[in-house]
Amino acid sequence: MRDYALYLWIGGWLLILPFLGFPGSWKDSLLVLTAVFIIVHSLVGYRRYRLPRAGEPTTEAKEQHTPPVTTETE
Repeated sequence: MRDYALYLWIGGWLLILPFLGFPGSWKDSLLVLTAVFIIVHSLVGYRRYRLPRAGEPTTEAKEQHTPPVTTETE
């Protein structure tokens, strides 16, 4: 599932949560669990985006080994 779709579902969950009839302590617990899920999901996504995996060259190393692009003009 794409991130935007997941966040849309979470937004819908947070929108209907107050109207589901849960007791106050349950609502608070569900709200905290949802917030923790959002934080963990965001951190995992950030780590995938920002940190290279073991054995992968960094962006600087990729740029150094990229051959120059030449165009032939007549």
